[in-house]
Amino acid sequence: MTDERDQDSTVIEALDPWVGVTLHDRYRITQKIAAGGFGVVYVAADLVAQRDVAVKILHPGLAADPSIAARFHREIEALRTLKSPHTVAALDAGEAPDGTPYLVMELLTGESVYEQMKARGKMPWRRVLAIARGVCHSLGEAHAKGIVHRDLKPENIHLERRGDDVNFVKVLDFGIAKNHHSSIEGGADLTQVGQMIGTFCYMAPEQMIGTSTAESDVFTLGIVVYELIAGRRPYGDAKGPAAQLAAVLGDPPPPLPNAPAAFVQIVMRCIDKDPLRRYRDAHELGEALATIVDTGDDTPTVYANKRYQTPVPEAQVAERPATPRNVWFEPAHGVATLHGVLPARGSAQALEPEPRRLATGTSPIVDLTHTPMSPFAPAETPSTSTGMTSYAAINWNAVVIALVIAALVITITFLL
Repeated sequence: MTDERDQDSTVIEALDPWVGVTLHDRYRITQKIAAGGFGVVYVAADLVAQRDVAVKILHPGLAADPSIAARFHREIEALRTLKSPHTVAALDAGEAPDGTPYLVMELLTGESVYEQMKARGKMPWRRVLAIARGVCHSLGEAHAKGIVHRDLKPENIHLERRGDDVNFVKVLDFGIAKNHHSSIEGGADLTQVGQMIGTFCYMAPEQMIGTSTAESDVFTLGIVVYELIAGRRPYGDAKGPAAQLAAVLGDPPPPLPNAPAAFVQIVMRCIDKDPLRRYRDAHELGEALATIVDTGDDTPTVYANKRYQTPVPEAQVAERPATPRNVWFEPAHGVATLHGVLPARGSAQALEPEPRRLATGTSPIVDLTHTPMSPFAPAETPSTSTGMTSYAAINWNAVVIALVIAALVITITFLL
């Protein structure tokens, strides 16, 4: 007996204007498999190569929007330049008779990380480590070519079978990627100042105010890795961008459970709110992940206290001028600066020399409970390399201002 929902699905597919259409006398579209914010993905038969492929077509009506069309062409350009086996392959591109652009890609038959997590729950750390290294291979090449993904999430990480490997990673959906060397629109960013692009629950704090760098992708990958192992995101399930920004700028998250100490240190460095404390790009992160040796010890990492911070060499702290503590958000030389979050490296270079960064690898985690304190005098508030209050203390004024500013940015974005 046919279920009513199956009948509805059949009717909807039959009414889809693209099903049955042959593009460029070669790609005959047979069925719809997915839909996103910018486009729809179909299965198509390649009549020349005699194989099935995936065809992504821009949503009807969006092709007339110059900025949306430019984003779609930027995705095509990005995928054509990326050759990593862990990046979904672009095979062809063109325009339908009505001018709608389309992108032909390899057809993936496995499952997304999101689908596997939803069906089976959290994953063992060894499996997540292998997935993370595959993602780093894909993003490492992209970052080296000036491409920032900006929307990495479990839905955009696919696991395919390659021989005996059932976790062969494919990174997809570069639809909102930012290419610093793009020939489209002269390489200009298609995002308006202050516009938030991406999925907010995986975004780095600087990305929430419109600044995306390779370190932003590193932060996002750290959030994904943490979620896959712990079964929850480190900063909780915020109900909106403002709440998410406040959570990231507030208390540090608890250390990643059920993983070796070396892996924990790497992940916690990735999700640091200060971009200068993170790995420079996915290649550097991949090198750090490659140093993890599987000893066969599955004992969870135990910490005496959840309050910790990644130490910064004293020389680096001394070299960097302190920022006034009463400044949370300021347009310094046209660069939006979050309290505790430095401007993107590209914009900061004009203001001051780039400080020496932490070496590849991780620094030991410091337990603040053993910090000697005088019983007669208040303890000195630890500070980060930016001169801001330590992550171990909540700056409630900053949190409140963060909520107000984020709400204003979102409101203005919707009004525009």
